[in-house]
Amino acid sequence: MKNILKFTLCAFVLSLLMPVAGYAQKKDKEKKPKEKKELAWPGGEMPELTKVEAIDDYLLRCDTLMNELKSFMDSITWYEVKRIKVQAEDGSETEVVAVVDENNTIRGSKEALSQYIDMIGTGTLLALKGTEISLRTATATTSLPQLGLKALSYGKYIKLGPQIAGRCATGIGDILKRCRKQAKDIRAYRKTYTEKGELIDAQVDLSNVDGVNFNELPTITKPSAEYEKEIMAAAAADQATGDINEDNFDLE
Repeated sequence: MKNILKFTLCAFVLSLLMPVAGYAQKKDKEKKPKEKKELAWPGGEMPELTKVEAIDDYLLRCDTLMNELKSFMDSITWYEVKRIKVQAEDGSETEVVAVVDENNTIRGSKEALSQYIDMIGTGTLLALKGTEISLRTATATTSLPQLGLKALSYGKYIKLGPQIAGRCATGIGDILKRCRKQAKDIRAYRKTYTEKGELIDAQVDLSNVDGVNFNELPTITKPSAEYEKEIMAAAAADQATGDINEDNFDLE
């Protein structure tokens, strides 16, 4: 009898909850388009400004950071030191070592380091902007009651701020780490090889030049005409780059 009563009571409670759950589910479905719009902001259009200074300033900082981060990512060119087998028209081959970009085009080593220095400076600045957003989250949050009925929806926007800042910090950290790693390889290359990729000192231990193993470089092949054209362009780019301060790579 007790089990029957227990079952009946459970069924009764469930019968009360089901309409509520159905209503809640319906409400969730009705809200989905709005929720999607809110979550889409980081890659889309910023929400309307509210005329509440702390909130508008916060939203603008988030939007600016995302746009600047996207531009920064789009502008990146990665470089790598590779061994090149230069093929002459008669079929003979010579080996050189050079700095190449993502398309395996030979680039100036000083040009590459200069761009990495700029990337580290820009990336560090973006990371600081992300930190500033995190610090302003509390102020923006405490200003929400001034929005009245809009406080809930804008509260969700403000919650995106720390996520944006966190992703920025992680992404920039990874980029700067890669910059310094590749810059280390290129700096070791500049100590070891001439502008044309020939060894400066035939007696050098290529397995460990400032921690870089030049015996394990990836290898690509180029026709001699292509090599000569690219090496000349790389030398011109280096000449146009001017002086660089390599101490930037030693700062963490």
